[in-house]
Amino acid sequence: MRRKDVTPEFIKRAFAISLFEIMQEKKFEDITITEICLKAGFGRTSYYRYYDNDREKLLLYLGHVEWAKYKDQYPDEAAQDGLAFLNCMYHYKNYFLTLHRQGLDSTIVKVMFNEFGGVKGEMSESSYAKAFVAGGTFGIAYEWILGGCEETPRQIKAKLDLGLRKEIQDAEVLNAINHRF
Repeated sequence: MRRKDVTPEFIKRAFAISLFEIMQEKKFEDITITEICLKAGFGRTSYYRYYDNDREKLLLYLGHVEWAKYKDQYPDEAAQDGLAFLNCMYHYKNYFLTLHRQGLDSTIVKVMFNEFGGVKGEMSESSYAKAFVAGGTFGIAYEWILGGCEETPRQIKAKLDLGLRKEIQDAEVLNAINHRF
């Protein structure tokens, strides 16, 4: 199928969205490349030009595109207060809930590491810090997903702030007790 005004990004996104839409009705492991191509309106040749047999790459691509789109729509928020990714997740919560329902929590982890983790093979201080942030972000996201994504990002942040304060206070008390003995 040839279309002059179609960009590679449009095609890649069409495949990713098609997979996601099929996932609403069918198990991920049962979805075929042919089904994705039919739904997207592009042939298998186009599919293999951008992706291999790993359908998870479509989901990772979709997660990346949605996060980039969100940052473009809300640039001040993305640079502001650490709530940006939670707000993005809240905005696209169906994506994250669908991945979870399909047993693809490892894909959510990969999305976090792709967006916040270090560069593969880079073994610097910042790569460890980025991995720490990515893992922590996944932990927060996973708790929220397990709760059905009911809370708003502000509610999550408030709970996180209170929880961290309590953990720090408990650690300080424990440290003081340990120094006494």
